[in-house]
Amino acid sequence: MYANSVVALHMILESPTTAGDRSIHSSDVSCKISTIPRQITYLENGIQYYCIEVTCDDGSEFAIQEYGDEAETLCREAHKCILCPHTSYIPELESLGLKPNHINELNDNYEMENLVSNIKQSFFQDYKSSDVHSISL
Repeated sequence: MYANSVVALHMILESPTTAGDRSIHSSDVSCKISTIPRQITYLENGIQYYCIEVTCDDGSEFAIQEYGDEAETLCREAHKCILCPHTSYIPELESLGLKPNHINELNDNYEMENLVSNIKQSFFQDYKSSDVHSISL
């Protein structure tokens, strides 16, 4: 049991390398939000309802639902996860002196990983071609 639906969402989506002992799946399994409504539904009694589905590579499926004010919180957080699934690369990009200005669902993890790798290779090539590494102290 999780403290709330947002905690459950993050525990399912986090990779085992970042979640550590809290991870619910093995290191070779990745999960993503597979069904996400655009907006909150109102039940007949006027209570807000929101439900998303998460699917993992190993075939596991999770439904995360929330009612009332917590439905709004889950909706906002789920949409953040859809728009920025590659937030783990942002600190690495910032450490390389770059600040991403526009991140959306078109910037997938593969694209972000390649960007970081290409920038590192470029920096390394610049370093190798400079005379800085040949100076002895």
